[in-house]
Formats: sequence, C-alpha cells, structure tokens
Amino acid sequence: MLNQIIKRTSAALLLLLTTLAFSQLFLFNGMKWETDTGLEQLYHLRGSQAPPDDILIITLDKSSAEQLDLELDAEKWSREIHAQLINKLSPLNPSAIAFDIFFQQLKSPQQDLQLARALADAKNVVLFARLNRNEKNDSQGINMVNIEQLQPPAELFLQNAAAIAPFVLAKVPVRVDQFWAFQNSAGDVPTLPVVALAISINQHLYLLNRLRARITAAQKTQPIHNDNLSNLNLWLRDYRNWLSTHPTAVPRLINEISSGHGLGLSPLDKKRLLALIH
Repeated sequence: MLNQIIKRTSAALLLLLTTLAFSQLFLFNGMKWETDTGLEQLYHLRGSQAPPDDILIITLDKSSAEQLDLELDAEKWSREIHAQLINKLSPLNPSAIAFDIFFQQLKSPQQDLQLARALADAKNVVLFARLNRNEKNDSQGINMVNIEQLQPPAELFLQNAAAIAPFVLAKVPVRVDQFWAFQNSAGDVPTLPVVALAISINQHLYLLNRLRARITAAQKTQPIHNDNLSNLNLWLRDYRNWLSTHPTAVPRLINEISSGHGLGLSPLDKKRLLALIH
C-alpha cells in the first residue's frame, strides 16, 4: 500500500513539474514556438494552395528594372511609369488598384500631372500613406504614450486617389506572419488590404448600409450614424464599430448575403462582401 501511494505521489509530482515547465516554456517562448513551429506545421498539414486567380501582384524588383531599362532604385523611377501602368490596367476593368509606394513628394510637374490624371481617370486607386509615431513624455522624460499620425501622399495625388491607407506589418525577422486590418494606435484607421477590398466592391457597399438599417430597425437599436460613402475610411471605421458593439448582427449579415435572395450579387461579390464583414 505504501509503495502504491509513493508511486502515485511521484507520478502526480512529475505531472505537476512537467506542467509547470511547459507553462514557463510557453510563457517565454510560446509566441516564437507558435510562429516558427506550430504555424509552419499547420501550413504543412493543410498543403499548398493556389493563389486567388482574381488578384495580380506587380512587383518592383531587379528583373523589372532591367527589362524596363530603369535604375534599380524604384524611388528614382519617373512618375510617368506608374501613370502608364494605371492606364494599361484600366481597360482590363480591375475592381481596385493599390500602390504600396509612398508618393510623398512632387518631382516633375509634367510627370506628376500624368500620374494625377491617371488616378483621376481610374477612380479606383488606393495610395499608400505613412504612419509617423510621436512619443509623448511626462515632465521627467518618461514615455507615457505613443501616438501614430497618418501622413498622406503629396496633395496632388491625394486629391485624385480613390482612398489612402497605411500598410502596417509586424517587425519580425525574415518573414511576415501577420498584419493589422485596422491600426488602433492611429485612431482605428483601416489598412491598405481592407481599403482595397472595400474599393473592389464599392458599388455594393450601399447594400451593407441597407442591411444595417434593416437590422437596427428590427433590434430597435441605434440608427446609422454614417451612411455617407464619400469618406470610405470613416465609413469602414464606423461600420466596424457597429459590428463590434452588435455582435448578433454578424450572423444576420452573413446569412442575408450568403442566401443572396434578390441582391443580384455574383459569387465573387458575395465572397468579397463576406470577407469584408469578417
């Protein structure tokens, strides 16, 4: 009997020590293990998937610079190149065009005007905006809060773009495992992927407003505060705030769009609207 008690006590103690060891390991290395090992294994189990056939990524690299006989530094490229790209893409009827390039300053009046006209004609181009971090310190120099402010591109381009947005990535070595759809520290501003997705289904966003009005009327909750789609970033923040404060509306929206009765949505439009809600 004594031997059995000792064995059970030893087993329980070993289990406790193992649990504590794993808890400490996860506390200090959990995130690293999750991204370096766990995530990699999950992708391995899932298997490779073909990229979406409705999305095209055009990269600025050494190969493209050599083929176009341009300098390797893309910052030195003429704005005429980007204008020509937009003008060649537009006849193909892309639902949205997004530039992960910061057009911070004007260069050549003629070339800048070409890009501005291309932006105005396309009416669906999202331009990159930079987030600048400002640290606010107390009287003793101790950092109290970090404030991020959106720095738009040059005014000429800002006036002619469909929207602007930052593209925030986690500072991780070698590879990127995550991004933020909204940047809380900058006033919950939507990021480039979210804005580009919204632009791609811009003609159907009024449908989301109609469904929201129907749901709020049925629930006898707060009415729509921002029904104006002219400021897309503001509309996205407002809609997201409504969904976060009315979680029961989410399955209702998903059901309405998935069924699609009388909405006249194509399968791709349904897919994108559901992606935007999620």
